[in-house]
Amino acid sequence: MKKCPICLDNDATKTNVHMIPWFLIKKVVTQDGSGLREMVMSFSLSPRSMSKVYTGQGILPEKIADLGELSELQIEKHEPYSRDYLICPKCEDKLSKLEAFFASEFNDKKMHLAVAVKKSKYYDNTLLTANKYNPAFFELLVQSIFFRCSIGRYSGFRLSNDVEVKIAENLRTAFSIPDFRKLSPLDNFSLLYKFPVIVSSFHIPEGVDTTRSLITISHSRFPYFLAAGKWQFQMYEHEKHIKSAIQWQYGLSITLKVPEIYPHLKESSTVIILSQADGEKISNNIIHYYVDKRLISLKSDIQKLHNQIFNFKPESGIVDYILNQYFIHLREGQTEHDALALALFDLKKL
Repeated sequence: MKKCPICLDNDATKTNVHMIPWFLIKKVVTQDGSGLREMVMSFSLSPRSMSKVYTGQGILPEKIADLGELSELQIEKHEPYSRDYLICPKCEDKLSKLEAFFASEFNDKKMHLAVAVKKSKYYDNTLLTANKYNPAFFELLVQSIFFRCSIGRYSGFRLSNDVEVKIAENLRTAFSIPDFRKLSPLDNFSLLYKFPVIVSSFHIPEGVDTTRSLITISHSRFPYFLAAGKWQFQMYEHEKHIKSAIQWQYGLSITLKVPEIYPHLKESSTVIILSQADGEKISNNIIHYYVDKRLISLKSDIQKLHNQIFNFKPESGIVDYILNQYFIHLREGQTEHDALALALFDLKKL
């Protein structure tokens, strides 16, 4: 058994370690209310694979039926946001403390209130600063998310080795504080290694479905970027990279005017709450990006299949016809595999 990469002492025996904190992405509604951890449903999208659904142990069957019957290929057998044996139980328990600080200081009630009273407006967006939240703990939480995604290889993500080692040392130093679990968000603590972070969130009015927002992580280093539900996290290796970053981030970098806004965020525990219009625009950009990638992937698959079956490359019009028939069969309730097979058979109609 390998050793925990944080404490370096205990075996990494913890199962179901969440790379992305579950409170950021869970959206649960049951007959008993909302927020029950074991009753979860999530959606995972990636450009070259099917959309998949993960259902937790307590989801009611009638709720699943409302979505239509799911094929075996569409159901994740394991939650896609967690890995076994990444760290030890003690360090995972302390990570949950960092998550609790963030979840408490930036809960929905506080964020809705900040928008309602138009507190600290910056252009069309709202800056919510938690004055009783040590910025070192705030930054360490963000660092820990990217660290977990890196050691768990979430969607193939990797931090640079130097950054990963430094974050591990930050966590090790923090977790060695006596009675760490008894700390408050405002307690004294300093980071050995700092990385500029920017945290933003969509403003989603009460009662509006938050599950429409996807989960995606960038493989760029300038900056490291994660969109998780309504939340967006950016982390830079050096402050100088903020002015030179060229990543689109689905329109977020332009919307936030990152080089201009960062001085207002530095050395503070601040979340940028995007205006509803900006949030919807960026959310739609993410969806369209993945749809476009999926279409490119599908067209490539269709060309390969056509070439294998008929021994010649199809014209673009034929590819478009097969693609159109594929979506027709999907709407009829066919699985993705059967829909593609039927779409190819439809060539006989031409």
